[in-house]
Amino acid sequence: MPVNRLAVISFVVAVLALISFCIGFAPFLPLTALVCYPAAVFWGAIAFLTGFIALRQMRACRQRGRWMALTGIAVGSLALPAVLCETALSLTILVAGLQSLFSLWPTPGP
Repeated sequence: MPVNRLAVISFVVAVLALISFCIGFAPFLPLTALVCYPAAVFWGAIAFLTGFIALRQMRACRQRGRWMALTGIAVGSLALPAVLCETALSLTILVAGLQSLFSLWPTPGP
């Protein structure tokens, strides 16, 4: 039985989404989140769609690659919530850090 091509594409794109998310999460690379998080959402959406289409195609004809399609769907469906959670966490930490910095900042007196 042949392997479904869309299932392979879904799996490869899911790996790209994971790599983009992890690189955006890296604290030692400044400002990578601005590029990597949108890329992770984009690749995740592509992985989800191609995985879903591959599963529908595999119902019609007997092909292998179901686990690749399911992996693409799983990673694709988790990409957007993961990016949103990480962005909210980063903004919360940034605001808390700025508030503590401004509380320590000396204010000029009269």
